[in-house]
This record gives sequence, C-alpha cells and structure tokens, in this order.
Amino acid sequence: MRRRDFIRLTTGAVVAAGGILRGFQALHAERGLGQSPVPDRNEHQSSAANNGRRSHSKGQDIASADQLSRLTAWYTAMDSTDGKVVDLFEDDISYLMANNAVWGGTGLRTFSYGGPHNVKNSFVKGWNSSSQYMRWNINSRVAATYRINALIRQHKGVTVRVQVGANALDKPLLSDSLDKVDLGQIRIPQGNSALTISVPATEFDMTLFSLELYPVAAEAGIRDRIANTRSRATWMSHAPMGMMYQWGQWGGNAEGQGTSWPTCYAKVNYPRFAQRLKDEGADFLVWSITYSEYYVAAPISAVDNVLKGRTCQTDYLGALLTECQKRGIKVIFYYHAGHDPNPNSDWWNAFWTAPLAANGVYARKESPMHKVINIFTEIGQRYGTKLAGWMLDDAGVYYPAPFGMLSDALKAGNPDRIVSFNSAYLFDFAPRMTDYEDYYFGETPKGSSLMSWPTDAEGIYTEGPFMGEHAFANFQTESGNWGYFNDASGATIGMRPDHSLNTAMTADKFGTIAVNARDTHAMAAYDFRMYADGTQSPTSLERFKAAAVSAHASS
Repeated sequence: MRRRDFIRLTTGAVVAAGGILRGFQALHAERGLGQSPVPDRNEHQSSAANNGRRSHSKGQDIASADQLSRLTAWYTAMDSTDGKVVDLFEDDISYLMANNAVWGGTGLRTFSYGGPHNVKNSFVKGWNSSSQYMRWNINSRVAATYRINALIRQHKGVTVRVQVGANALDKPLLSDSLDKVDLGQIRIPQGNSALTISVPATEFDMTLFSLELYPVAAEAGIRDRIANTRSRATWMSHAPMGMMYQWGQWGGNAEGQGTSWPTCYAKVNYPRFAQRLKDEGADFLVWSITYSEYYVAAPISAVDNVLKGRTCQTDYLGALLTECQKRGIKVIFYYHAGHDPNPNSDWWNAFWTAPLAANGVYARKESPMHKVINIFTEIGQRYGTKLAGWMLDDAGVYYPAPFGMLSDALKAGNPDRIVSFNSAYLFDFAPRMTDYEDYYFGETPKGSSLMSWPTDAEGIYTEGPFMGEHAFANFQTESGNWGYFNDASGATIGMRPDHSLNTAMTADKFGTIAVNARDTHAMAAYDFRMYADGTQSPTSLERFKAAAVSAHASS
C-alpha cells in the first residue's frame, strides 16, 4: 500500500569514543585516526559576502508579505478567544479549541504546562457532568454539512452530543482511549450560530482538546491535498536502527563546562563522526539543530532576521549532512522552537511576537508562524535531499495551524522528506494533531515494546491514533536528560548538575527493540548523551552495535 493512499482523516566506565573532534586527536593517535580535514574552502565567507548573499529581492519581499497576509487571515478566522466568531472554511479544516470555548456549568478547568512561556493550547479537564458544556460562536458563509473530529479522551459507553440550533448529532463512544474520533456529520446553517458539545449522561470523566470541522463537500479535496504532501520515500521500511543526539550549545565537557558559540561545532571532525555512525550500524541519525538553547550551526538568514547572533557563517550542519550522505546514513533534524528561557529569553521574545488574549491564550500566531515557515523553507531549500526528515517537538506550540502551508515549508527542496510533530504533552500520550505528517514522533511508545499498534509490510500503522503513519519510536539509553547539559545551561532551566554517561538500557532491551523494529519494518531511534568532545558511554555504543547486527539479520 502506498503511503499517500493510506490516510485516515479519522473516517559503566566512560571513555572517549572515536576521536571525532578536532583537539581530541592526540589521545587517539594510536588508533590511526590521523588529523582532521581542513574545512572546505567554501565553508567560510566574509561578512560582506555573506550579507550580500542573504539580501532579499523585491519579489521575495512581495512573496513574504503575501504569506504573512494569508497567515493573518487564517488566524483571524480561527480565533475563538473571548467569544469571537469563528469563520468556518469552505474548503479546509476549521478548528475549535476547547480552552477557548464558552464554558457552561462548573468544574471545567485547563491544564497548565508551566514555565515562563505557556504557549500551548490546553486540554480541558474536569468534564464529568451533564450540566457542563462547551460552546463556540461560528459563522458559515453557506448552509453546509460538516464532519466533526474530536481530539478527546473518551469514556466508553457515553454518548457525546453536538448541537447547532435544532440540528443535533449524537455519537456513542466505544473506547476509553485518547484519540482523534470521528463524531459524524451535522448540518450548519448559513450565517451566525452556536455549536455546543455536551454529554447527557451523569457519570463520566473526559478530556477535550479540540474539534476539527471538515466541510463534507470539500472533504475529498482535503484528503487529496494531504495525500499529495505525503512522502513517497521507502527507506524507512528498511532502516530499523537510528542514533539520536540532543547535542549542541547547551552541552559541555565532563566537568560541566560549556563553550562559546560555535566552538562545539567547530571542533567536530565530521567525516570521523559519520564513519562512527556507520561502523556502529546506524541506518539514520536524528540530530538536534536546536534544543534547550536556540543556536543553529549554519548561515540561515531567516534565523538572523529574528535575532542575530544565533547562527554562524560556517555551514557545520551542511558538513554533517554531506558526510552522512556519503555513507548512506539518512539524517533527520530534530527542531525545538526555542521556548526554553536558555540562556535567556532573547530568542523567544524576538520570535513569539503574538498578542495574548484576555483568557491568557495565544490565538493570533501569524507572526511567529511566518518566521518559522521562512526558517523551515530556507533550511529545506539549502539542504535538499541531504535532509531526509524533520522531527518537530512540542506540536502544541503550532496547533492549530494552516498545516498545508507548514507542510510545504517543511518539504521545501525535498518533497519526499518525512515530517512528524510531537503530540505528547508532558510525556502524556496524545493522538496525532494533524494528518500532514508521515510518521509517529514516538516519544512515548506505550509498554516495553516498540509497537503498540499493528503495521503492514511497509511499517505503516493499520489502526490506532497514528493510523496511516510510519511506525517510529525513540528511547533513552542512559540515565538523566535526553541531552547532556553544561552546568550553567542546566541551572538556567532548573536542572541539577549531572555529568554522568551511565547506560540505563539493558543489553536485552537494546536487542528486543532492534528485532521488533526489524520485524515490523519500524524505525527505532536510540538516544545517547555525549560530551562536547565526543565522549560517549562505551557500554551504550557496544550494546547498540550488537543490537544493530540483530536488526540487520534476516528475520
């Protein structure tokens, strides 16, 4: 089954490993690692030349203004904060957020994600009484029938009622799971009306995140547009073993000391690092180009346009991609939007220029979305087919969004690039937030095995909350945070110093995951902590290598 045809719209001791860094070669000279190569002549450019290369043409300025205009219109239409009327789209998905609804009854509450930048929409909890309801003011230009999907934690046996005027839709829930549920179709009259969701039963406990409204007359067209964005790449079906690193400016040495930007990247010997991945048996690499601190190791003008000083003239990311491509290793970029106040809030204050509604929600996201679309587009066009995928953390930062526009940006330069959004909230499992993605982000795979839902012969889920997407999961192999932090960076976000590289995953677990991924044609990304000089836990690497042998053997 082709991916584009299968889319549901809800119908021990620590030693240095491999001498991968410049300045870290003497210790490994006896291993024949030699000297690091001199950077390519084209890597370094003068500031003047770089500024000239980054200049925008008049045509680009017009295109940028048009993009911002379209984003503004989209977010204006979907803004339901403070009782505003939502103008339903006739040819696209409309979104009604539970935390922006008018609430009836008592006991409904939102879930706070904490932190200084609480920018995600919230689930509404405490929905447990027939006296409660959530209501949105809506406007439809014409009388039309809409299919309604709900991102909801269900209560089996309870009937949910959606009502618009005299028209009512009742849907019995068949599960207790958190999923994207097709509630059915309802007729919405022309003009202004109110849409209400409630439960007639008296004993239940549910959570609601959003309703998604699909105009039935345009549903086939929406499905086709989504299908046409899906990657046709097949490499994922035969790439069970991935190595994942959340490594960057926030990292440091074994004593917890950091470095000035971009020293950490400047010292990497990229051919040796890529060769180490190959020798370990990795099929793909997940590399964090941003994480707790927002610094991008490449000359990306769209980032400079938000805040200068967070990029560099030398394209270190390009060097990494090139060396991995030479060795047949696919690279997926992990991306964090930068909402951690680390080392300060300068990036986020420059990026998140969005107004705060009276109810404390950010609904008008056109300005930050305009910026991030430009960032994704430039990175994608720069690296083309060398960049095989994106992993976008914290999908709630984006949702709701015009995901068609966002998908175009993420696949710029490579239409078969695979994309995933992390729908997990504080490690609480959640269903996919959009069908404009190719694979499950997999931060919270349920149970001890990789798979929670059945797959077909290509590794595509055939049922469950990520049906139609490629099976994927990532696993921490060592104790502590996903990435290694220097003491100063960690302290900024409330972390205690932790200089360990202690393998926590057993050899059996390494192997079980690998064989499971092989047999189900899924992808497993093993996350490793790494010092700034490239030192890793030898135990973790040995166990990964042994597991990779099993994964690449015939089942």
